[in-house]
Formats: sequence, C-alpha cells, structure tokens
Amino acid sequence: MLILHFLSPLGIANAGWAMALAAWLVLGQGVWQAWRWFGRQDLQSGDELTTRQEFVTSSRAFFVMSLAQFMQTVLSVLIAGMLLSSADLGLFKSAERTALLINFILMVINAVLPPRFATLYRQGNFLGLNDLARKGVLLGLALASPMLLVCLLVPHWVFGLFGAEFTQGANLLRIIAVAQLVNVATGSVGFLLNMTGHEKLMRNIALSCNALGLALFFILIPLLGALGAALALAMVLVLQNLTALVFVWRKLGIWMLPVPNFLKWMHIDRQEAL
Repeated sequence: MLILHFLSPLGIANAGWAMALAAWLVLGQGVWQAWRWFGRQDLQSGDELTTRQEFVTSSRAFFVMSLAQFMQTVLSVLIAGMLLSSADLGLFKSAERTALLINFILMVINAVLPPRFATLYRQGNFLGLNDLARKGVLLGLALASPMLLVCLLVPHWVFGLFGAEFTQGANLLRIIAVAQLVNVATGSVGFLLNMTGHEKLMRNIALSCNALGLALFFILIPLLGALGAALALAMVLVLQNLTALVFVWRKLGIWMLPVPNFLKWMHIDRQEAL
C-alpha cells in the first residue's frame, strides 16, 4: 500500500505496477510461511499436528473460497458494468465501498481471532470458543454502530461528500448498509467453520451463494437498474452469512447473534453437542 501511495501520482501505469509488486510480495511471504511450516512438521516427524494431505485438502478449499470472493468483488462489478450506465455504476460502487466502512471493524477482528479459534478447537475448549466468538460479535456491533446509523439516517449527507449528483444513491447505501449489519451481527461465522475443520462446508456455502448472487445481478439489474444491483449484493451477503450462522450452530453449538436463538424455536438442533 505504501508503494501504491508513492507511485500512484506518477500515473495509472505506475499504480498498476505498484499493485502487481504488492501482490508478488504477498505471494512470496505466503510461500515462505508454507516452507517454514513444512520444515517444522518434518522436525516433529511422528507427532505431526497436520498431515500434508490435510494441508493440501484445506489449501484447495481456501483457494476455492478465494474464487468465491473474486466472484463477489470482481465479477459482480463486471456484470454491473455491462448492464448499467456509467452513472448508475458509479452510484452502485460508491454505495458498496462506503458501506464497507461498517464492515471494517469485522475485517480487523477476522485478522486477530481465527488463530485463537483454531487453538481453542484443538484444545476441545468449546465454552471458550463460544465465549470468544460472541465477544467478537458484540465488539464488532459496538464499533460499527455509529457508521451504520450515519448510513441509515443521513445517507444523503454521506453521499453529498462525493458531490451533489451522488445523493440520488442514498437508498442504495441504505440497502447495502443493512446487509453489512447482518455481516457484522453474525460475526466471524466463516472463519469459525474454516478454523474448526469445516472449510469444505464453508467453501460450498460461499460458492453457491455467490453463484446465486451473479444470477441475481442478471435478473434484477435489467428490472431495477442500480437498485437491482444493490439488492442482489445485499441478498448474497445476507444469505451467505445466515447460512453459515445455521451451520455454526449445527456443527459447533455456537449461537452468534445477540438475540434469542430462533433456530431452537424452529427445532433445528445441533449435530454435535458441546
């Protein structure tokens, strides 16, 4: 990011080279970490925490999940760009990027908690895992609430910061902000599944929900324009997080939402007891 900051004023080509260099640095760091991990596993020999086959299987699942995220962040914009006018596309992307401020604190939490999830799960400390996950939700909601209220109550003012012509996208911001609220309220459900041996399940959830989202873009944009794009994106975020929420409850017995467990009322029971 620092490279991008210094080179972007020199032109779009240099900004592209900066992004490419940053990507190669991330790849190099990942290869180095994997090499170190394999070295430690070889030293432990008979007491391996994870077999190489398990490592490869999990890596493939995470790779496919990355493709699902690519579908949401890149392919959806390409589809919207094909079906929307430049003005409507600008409104949609502005709303989507602005609403990410609500989700920013969850990104920070997801950078800290997953290793602790994995540790507690390996220790069989499900009560500690439940407590940590729910604390993450409460912290995320507390810190995201101010930005959420701003987006819901005064979206015209928020978009007015970009220019008077952007204020017509206020309802788009409200729709995506509500979807991001669900994202924050369900907490780190995806990482809970990933870090507890259910990465294949999370992979399937992400792929199916994002594939449905791309189909919704083709259906809703011709009917509703930029509003349809916002609704399609919101539906994907809500559906993916609520589906993961259900499976976190069924597989781990952890209820993430800070409201009574309505899945119990619906007689959706846990598959694995704490």
